[in-house]
Amino acid sequence: MSAASAAEPGAEDLTLSIHVPHFVTSMLAQIPGANEYLKWWINLWRENPVHLLVETTLILLILYILLQRPSKKRSKMETLPAAVAQELLNEYEPEPLCPPLTEGARMVLEDSVLLETKPSKYTKVSGVDKEVLNLTTMDFLGFGQRKEIHKAAEDALNKYGCGSCGPRGFYGSIDVHVFLEKDLANFFGTDDCIVYSDADSTATSAIPAFSNRSDLLVVDEAVNDAIITGVNLSRSRVLFFKHNDMEDLARVLQKVEEEDRRLKRKPQRRFIVVEGLYRNYGDVCPLDEVVGLKNKYRWRLFLDESHSIGVFGASGKGVAEHFGIEMSEIDLFVSSLSTTFASVGGFCVGSREVVEHQRLSGAGYCFSASSPPFVSTVASQAIKLLTSEARSKLAPAVKKNAQTFHAAVRKLADGDLVTVSNPSSALAHVRLAPKYQLAEDPADYDEATRCAEEKTLRAITKKMREEGVLATVANYIILPDTVKQVVGSNKRPPLPPPSIRFAITALHDEDELTRAVQTLVKCTREALKDHPSEAPVTVSTPSITLRKRH
Repeated sequence: MSAASAAEPGAEDLTLSIHVPHFVTSMLAQIPGANEYLKWWINLWRENPVHLLVETTLILLILYILLQRPSKKRSKMETLPAAVAQELLNEYEPEPLCPPLTEGARMVLEDSVLLETKPSKYTKVSGVDKEVLNLTTMDFLGFGQRKEIHKAAEDALNKYGCGSCGPRGFYGSIDVHVFLEKDLANFFGTDDCIVYSDADSTATSAIPAFSNRSDLLVVDEAVNDAIITGVNLSRSRVLFFKHNDMEDLARVLQKVEEEDRRLKRKPQRRFIVVEGLYRNYGDVCPLDEVVGLKNKYRWRLFLDESHSIGVFGASGKGVAEHFGIEMSEIDLFVSSLSTTFASVGGFCVGSREVVEHQRLSGAGYCFSASSPPFVSTVASQAIKLLTSEARSKLAPAVKKNAQTFHAAVRKLADGDLVTVSNPSSALAHVRLAPKYQLAEDPADYDEATRCAEEKTLRAITKKMREEGVLATVANYIILPDTVKQVVGSNKRPPLPPPSIRFAITALHDEDELTRAVQTLVKCTREALKDHPSEAPVTVSTPSITLRKRH
């Protein structure tokens, strides 16, 4: 008997029963507890060999996986000869980062105007030797030129510096932001207000904050591009009604009500979406009728008053005040600080619940840096001026100037031009007369006809600059067909026909506006000599979509 067997009394029996080699028993004798494991293994083999085989296989497999060194994968390129690989690289052409410029996009870039001085009533633009009369800046009440505004901006810059360097919800809130929100809430007579640092971000944030894919929006087909973007971001179901057509709006609302009864639809949030003064047309929404339909069918109302504040209403509060509509009738009231208030940004006024919800759900508020402090200070100063002077002289002056401009176009154009805007609107769109338009309906315009008509309008505005009057063509961004072209489940409504847009302010006088219209008519007649007499033939081009650029 070996020394190992003497040390381990049970080793001899195990060796005899299954013939364990001597060197194995000697080696196991040196490992504490190994002999006990060997006895357990042998007993398991006698009782249930299948279980033992499965367990041993799993142990070996785990050890194999843990100890195996991963092999280096060979790339497919390594299997190709160098000459073939180089040939493939030489033939590779990446997709373009941007689509090629179309004729319309090229015209927009070539027609860009660069201001060389501040945008006051008379300003200096590149390429023109003398100052030009500015009819493009939407400073409707002329606050941007007031000494009080300049002084407020200067004092705020000296106290706070330039930027806020952070979003409102974290470390970008400064006392003047809160003061401005209180001033706006007091001016409009609401519980609270939220200020956004960008005007277009106000609508694009407020709509998705309150409407999602389970909700329904009924939208005027002429709303501006910021609203269209907000509607699209909400992913709500969208129904359009004809521009300012209350019969069509009633038809849409009645159809939805009939669907509710037939489908037994669950309750959902529903908004009618309109503008007070439409940026794309310059006409006024019949808000009293909209509110009547809203109450009849029990809907909510979203109203954008960006271009009507300071122009309509006894105290300059917009179209809602013009029609005597209480603020409580408007569920979401948004507007811009970039027009009448001579500042930058936008705001939404309403109940405390509406405002506080946006502080956590309004993307433009949560994820954008807050406005520079001097911008908020300027807006607060503009509210003081609007409160003290709008009723007495400023709003009446804007209304009078707008009526003067529209009357002059009708009188002097002699059938060559038409204005489609409200006679009291400070935002005026002037188009070629129907006999010169290259399409009968906005939906009939394609790239060729739109570009041909815009080419004539751009020739008019270029000649006007040379004659000392600054006006602008309503520009459009041309997108390729790879970009999403629908809003909700609907195709986007057609844009208005091309037009020249004028912004009339309280600073203009009757002589200046009459001279501007005379210049417009003169340049129009010169440009019409080269205007095509019929719609051009559309060449084969990639499918495009036209979208408004502010």
